[in-house]
Amino acid sequence: MMNTRTFLATLSILIPAAHLAGDSIQLKRSTRMKHADERITLGDIATIEGEYAGRFASVVVDRMVDPTRPAEVTLEEVTRAMDRAGANWARLELNGGTSIVRPHSRRLHGGTEPEACMPLELGGAETGSGTKGSDRAPVATTTLPVLTIDPREIVEEDSPRGLIAMRMAELWRGSNRAVRIHLQTARTSLLDETDLRPRVVQQGAFRNGTGRFSVLMEDEGVIEVEACLEVERLVVRASEALERGTRVEPSDIESRTEWVRLSGNGDDRSILDTILGGELARRVKAGAPLEADDFVPAIRRNEPIRVHSPSSGFNLALECISLEEGHVGEVIEVRPDIPGARSRDARPIRVVILDSTTAEIIN
Repeated sequence: MMNTRTFLATLSILIPAAHLAGDSIQLKRSTRMKHADERITLGDIATIEGEYAGRFASVVVDRMVDPTRPAEVTLEEVTRAMDRAGANWARLELNGGTSIVRPHSRRLHGGTEPEACMPLELGGAETGSGTKGSDRAPVATTTLPVLTIDPREIVEEDSPRGLIAMRMAELWRGSNRAVRIHLQTARTSLLDETDLRPRVVQQGAFRNGTGRFSVLMEDEGVIEVEACLEVERLVVRASEALERGTRVEPSDIESRTEWVRLSGNGDDRSILDTILGGELARRVKAGAPLEADDFVPAIRRNEPIRVHSPSSGFNLALECISLEEGHVGEVIEVRPDIPGARSRDARPIRVVILDSTTAEIIN
């Protein structure tokens, strides 16, 4: 039987050890969702301190079932979600009680947010309809932890995460924006291992910055990894409700850089060129993001457009006919409009739209 002296000595060792565990998660009493997705993650409802605890920020703990009413997430629900995600409680301290989660205002009033990488789903996630120009899929949900890192920092590693970053280099290497990659798997601790001779096999093509991989590692078998790339880009929002037909002025908008899913949305200059002075094709609510599709096209199919060569000491101007509609800053195809010639047989020219009457040839 343990005597008092032994008990006190043991207790004096255990108490400091508990404090040394370090990482902590404190559930908030009340919070509002910062995104319009129905999935409630640990990061939405908790203050997280420590690198290890941060790995669980994207763990889904509940869902916003009714978008018009707050949800309640209990400490027990969070604990179960963390257990499913493989949390090591010797390294974590979880505190707090029931968290009241109020829905995001966009879920109350509709609208479409520029989408960031939400928690991904492994093992047969639906990948969306494949609509041209869509950057909304594939995104689903899982309780698996996510590793988030700049691919430029790991691309030289002979590790699963380094090899995946290399496979995705065609998507991010030419970008001059800040970029980060989300890697999601049931075994994130193996992603930075360099002595397991990893072999990476891509499963299918990349879609909207998202890809799936199978990683074979010596003595560890195969793990499934899903990766999603995000970039920082300018997001422009309406400062007040704007009616259809409004010509947008600088006082009508607010802009800031946000993390969004990698897509072909063009550069920040073309986004602003489209918005400023553009005519709205639909009503936009206050705070809603503005995208090219919200505006009347600057040029429509079969309309005349004057095409210039890039200025390099020699300027060529050519009258053309647009083969498709487009907004300022977008790339379209045109054909020369040559009187008396069979212009329909002329080879199409790719141009970038400068305004409603002119465009510039792409080299």
